[in-house]
Amino acid sequence: MKIILSPSKKQNNDIRIESLNNPKYFKLTKMIIKELKSYSDDDISKIMKIKGNLLDETIELINNFKNKPNYLTPAILNYTGVVYESLNYEEYSELEREYLNNNLRIVSALYGVLRPMDGVQNYRLDFTMKLKNINLNHFWKEVILKEFKNESIILDCASQEFSQFLKPLKDKVHRVEFIDVVDGKEKIISYNAKKMRGLMAHYCIKHQIKTIEEIQLFDEDGYTFDILSSNKQVSIFKRSSNH
Repeated sequence: MKIILSPSKKQNNDIRIESLNNPKYFKLTKMIIKELKSYSDDDISKIMKIKGNLLDETIELINNFKNKPNYLTPAILNYTGVVYESLNYEEYSELEREYLNNNLRIVSALYGVLRPMDGVQNYRLDFTMKLKNINLNHFWKEVILKEFKNESIILDCASQEFSQFLKPLKDKVHRVEFIDVVDGKEKIISYNAKKMRGLMAHYCIKHQIKTIEEIQLFDEDGYTFDILSSNKQVSIFKRSSNH
């Protein structure tokens, strides 16, 4: 089984660890960086819809991109958004870390597919950004499909932007969704959904999950499995408004 997470825009590259893995598709990553380095500051501003300090920081990251990622930050610690706040790598046991490294993957617009201990640096790039000579969706589509085509189960804990790549794998993919029932109406609240996808990944790591049936036993923060709303492709967890 593979658990798929999205990266987060919120990142922290301060943790330095030696002897990390090179990202598997780093040669392709360098092609994207070469493209970005050919752009003017104004090009970057328009493509990424940023300006001011954020633009300056982004351009600096592109220009100082590390060609040897084996002394950077492991991907699992570099991303620090809501999803990743639910993970606790430094407190995982050796067995839990082994499960994490074998089973969790992060889909990235810059790196393609990342393993937890791949060395990465901070960056700003997503699949909605339209580069001049590289269509990021087409660029990574076949790579991502090939990476996961031999898996029996793919647990999709990613956002829709990243989940789209898994659609051709059809029955192999099982998605989890978290719904809040507020005043009798069902809503997907973005922050809550992100947090719970992280907690689902954490749950799988802690319990060494191997089957969909085990996933459906998940019961955290008031969310419980709703068998009537779920099917072979998706497990839906709901929480009532009194939480």
